[in-house]
Amino acid sequence: MIALYALGMLAVGLYFGRKTRGTEEYHLGGRRMKPLAVGLSLFASLLSTISYLGYTGEMIRYGPMYLAGVVAFPLVLFLVGWFMIPRFMQLRVTSAYEILEQQLGRSVRFLGAFFFISLRLLWMAVIIFATTDKVLIPLMGLSASWTPAMCAVMAMVTIIYTSLGGLRAVVFTDVIQTGILFGGALLTVLLITRQLGGVEEWWPREWPGHWGDLHWGYDPEERMTFVGVLLSVFFWHTCTAGSDQIAIQRYFATRDATAARKVLGINLVVDVLAMGLMGVVGLALIGAFTADPAAFSGQGGELSLATGADQLFPRYIANGLPIGVTGLVIAGLLAAAMSSLSSGMSAASSVISAEIFRGEQAPPADERSGIRLARWTSVGMGLAVLVLSLLVGQV
Repeated sequence: MIALYALGMLAVGLYFGRKTRGTEEYHLGGRRMKPLAVGLSLFASLLSTISYLGYTGEMIRYGPMYLAGVVAFPLVLFLVGWFMIPRFMQLRVTSAYEILEQQLGRSVRFLGAFFFISLRLLWMAVIIFATTDKVLIPLMGLSASWTPAMCAVMAMVTIIYTSLGGLRAVVFTDVIQTGILFGGALLTVLLITRQLGGVEEWWPREWPGHWGDLHWGYDPEERMTFVGVLLSVFFWHTCTAGSDQIAIQRYFATRDATAARKVLGINLVVDVLAMGLMGVVGLALIGAFTADPAAFSGQGGELSLATGADQLFPRYIANGLPIGVTGLVIAGLLAAAMSSLSSGMSAASSVISAEIFRGEQAPPADERSGIRLARWTSVGMGLAVLVLSLLVGQV
């Protein structure tokens, strides 16, 4: 299953690589991509393996308060969709940071681009290392010495299909990866339901004691409150949707402001569905653990709902799922990581092309040379991420 997934991603890169005819098509899909596909791509790009497992662990350990963040989504859509996106779409640019130059000058533009590239390099490196060392290696029963090789394989597959196919390949694979993410979670819930004899066997009948009380106001001394979650989600999503090149690149890949607004709306809707579904997975895992704690035993020792929440899902994947389904769910974890990596590489490549090569040097003599330059930039970014991921484990 995992090998088929990797081969499928490579095939997509080769297919779109042959169809790419210019740098605008490579970086922005020709500015005519469909909002549904691009919206799903934006969702998959921002949902890493850490987030995928984190929603489930959050529900298991602390309860449903994290879902309060969805209340902020309409506010994010209103602010970004009706005030920021129309302004962006009036400009025929490739990078979000080209906009800074118009108001603040070239030095601020380059500074913004530098911070974005540095942040995303570290972000992608942490995703590769955490997914490999903390998730895949334990799931596959391998020793830690396999971590560098696994990091290299994940990075190289992503580098190949991203550098060959550009944004079209990234978006297409993100759509596939979104389906795998949801499919793996749904299968987990269905299998637990079947094993326990029905939804009523795992759905909570009373408030679990280890969750603690809900706090609806704002209290900085509490880990999570309704108002605190709402404010956190509002500012994070507004900043990401309104300034991050990963989001801006996808708006520019559509025809106009209306289509770009749909991209943001689709991303937020799918994000709500993912948060809810992964929360349901968490509830199902609580029921499965309560029914048979021994089924979650592993190399890390015995778990409890209060101290091992983040490990329940990986342990269940390793011990409780049939082999074929295990492969699908692991492919889902890979999909969460690789969608973030490919989007980060594509966005960083577009920034480097726009901010450095176009900003300081003459543009390539023809489109073929421009595409070649863009592809090598993606390869360079990917290799840099791979090297950093190997260093993360030494920190």
